[in-house]
Amino acid sequence: MTFIRLTFFYLICVVGHWWLGAHFSPGGVTPSLLLSATAAVATLGGPIAAHAFAFMCGLYLDFVSPHLFGGHALVFTLLAYVIWFVKWRLDFPTPLPQMGLVFAATVFSGAVYGALELVFKGNFVWRGWAFSFFTPVANALISPVLFALAAMFVSPDEKARYD
Repeated sequence: MTFIRLTFFYLICVVGHWWLGAHFSPGGVTPSLLLSATAAVATLGGPIAAHAFAFMCGLYLDFVSPHLFGGHALVFTLLAYVIWFVKWRLDFPTPLPQMGLVFAATVFSGAVYGALELVFKGNFVWRGWAFSFFTPVANALISPVLFALAAMFVSPDEKARYD
């Protein structure tokens, strides 16, 4: 049942991410629903669900991005691992810690993806100050909504098993 719920949540996030990118992108800055959803599933779910969900979200971004195929999947999976490891030491029940987590996750994923580009392509692509500042803020602002949605789709058995 967890697989079906997470698949449905994944499809909602992919369609939402596509819609935001197509219709709501002021100055080229779009909140990443997939990154925020990955953080939510990694916080609320178990390790298998978190890593599988993160890998699929990253793989979708790799299919729609012309850069470094496989990079997003690797970064998102690593991000899910780090969040799943950190969630035992911190508590994320309220929106403010969730927003802080997603802000830090956005900065972390951007830095790791840039390092991957530097290693494999030989250059670090700077996307500008607007992208570097406003994307983490936009992701943080939408994170409480995605955490609430993820709480509906992550199985209660899955949450209880790792609490």
